[in-house]
Amino acid sequence: MSKHADRFHDETNMSGWISLEKFKKIFSGVSVDEFTRDIDHPILFGDGVSNIETSNHKGVVSFRINENRSSKGRAPLNYLFPFVHRGKDIASEGFVIGSSSKSNFILPDYTVSQTHAVFYKKGRSYFLKDLGSELGSFVNNAPFGTKEVLLSDGDSISIGRYQFLFLEPRTLYDHVFRFQDSEAEEETLTEEISERINTRNNTLRKDLKKDLDSSFHHVKECIINGLFPGFDERLLTILSFIPFFHPFSVNEKKQIISFHNKFVSANRGDMIINENENSNEFYIILKGRVEVIKSDSSIPLNSLGPSSSFGEIAFLTGSPRYASVVAKEETILFRIDHEFFKNIGVEIRDKLKGQIIRQISAITHRQNIYLQECAKGNDDVTKVYGKTGTDPVKLGRDEATLLIARYMAGSSRFQTFTEYEKNSLVVSVDSVKKYNNGDAVLKEGFLNDGVYHILEGSVYVTGAESGIVLSELDRGQFFGEMSAFGRNLVAANIISKGKSTIMMISVENFQSMSIETREKLKDLILRQIIDRQSEQNLQQLKYSV
Repeated sequence: MSKHADRFHDETNMSGWISLEKFKKIFSGVSVDEFTRDIDHPILFGDGVSNIETSNHKGVVSFRINENRSSKGRAPLNYLFPFVHRGKDIASEGFVIGSSSKSNFILPDYTVSQTHAVFYKKGRSYFLKDLGSELGSFVNNAPFGTKEVLLSDGDSISIGRYQFLFLEPRTLYDHVFRFQDSEAEEETLTEEISERINTRNNTLRKDLKKDLDSSFHHVKECIINGLFPGFDERLLTILSFIPFFHPFSVNEKKQIISFHNKFVSANRGDMIINENENSNEFYIILKGRVEVIKSDSSIPLNSLGPSSSFGEIAFLTGSPRYASVVAKEETILFRIDHEFFKNIGVEIRDKLKGQIIRQISAITHRQNIYLQECAKGNDDVTKVYGKTGTDPVKLGRDEATLLIARYMAGSSRFQTFTEYEKNSLVVSVDSVKKYNNGDAVLKEGFLNDGVYHILEGSVYVTGAESGIVLSELDRGQFFGEMSAFGRNLVAANIISKGKSTIMMISVENFQSMSIETREKLKDLILRQIIDRQSEQNLQQLKYSV
């Protein structure tokens, strides 16, 4: 190890972090090749800290994490957590991140549980597992319960109100020395300030937990007794910490809360869903924790906490329940059924579908990563690498409009669309392009601000470096929805298989089209990602045999 790397690890303090200012001084003038030789492990890069908004309405204190993910909407974090610390690396026993002084990575904050989550390494891959924290852990804005999550370069990780980027050495170097403003003012924490914050936040954490627990018990009593004095205000306190509901305005949350009979409570051991039963509802966890179990296994498939949802596929498709769900502790849930969907406003229903798309798409993305890892040692897998230096042909407005209209007229997928809704879609399309065989439509790791739909031909979905084909998408299918709706980097390469014609609807245009059209498009996307996930489940089963 070089003197730079030695100094880097020596300068990492007892809380597991080093300031960005110190990091830059240590590696100032070091080339990217030297840097990647010196640092052979990923880094958690502090991307920012969301503000906590508080309000006091009629004596009820409410807390809310400001979910604005842009750098202008949150305070800079400006420190890094290396996966080598105190003379050991993550491979030895994993690194715990939490507010306790016994954690390897210490975040002295009242939104972080004492032992919140753990990072660990298997082979050359890194994983994150939530340890049953109060507010959960999120990867690319999606909750995963306590199921381990395979991390990849560029992933966004949220712990409480802290946002991090999981960066490999080369990406970290580019992020810090090429893309950051070197003259920007940087705030760093000293050991003394850190200790002071820790002491203050211990008190705030107790106050927060007391307030949330009080709201939880009050809401549960209202549900049990069927009487709802003060119910709405208390439930708003709970919803303010549920990321699933962050896209909803206060008025929209109040409309949701007004459906008192859709909120249910469960005691430890209560069965919420039974395997193989037919039912038309799904659930969002507001407080507490549940386990997903199969009758033929003694090991839970997953443990889910606040903001996680379950039962969406059966709700959307009418298929029997894949597994049972049982309350692991006292739990409050929001139950969504077709009656609620019918009676709630179209704007709220549209946002609910958007959140479901984000959550299911995030799980699909994780499955893609897993399947790619499994397939690397298989000589039978198909590999495709996209061509570089080629540009697709963009159709003129009149030609594109005529092509889309002709396509929708002959597609069974758009039979439920009225002529008005079809016209709304046509005018909202940003572009239509023709691609040749091997042309890259989207590249992994790049920003994407649109949803794509295949009008003619088909495409491969492949891993970036491996070229392994993860799936094929044909005429009538969508892609790009996860990176567009979730505002994340593209998670895979999309490469044209033969000649193809593809239309793109930008996020901005998607939001400006009629809400009826947007909702029906989300229904099409939901159906596709559910089918895609079912195919992936079969592939995973093949590798697990």
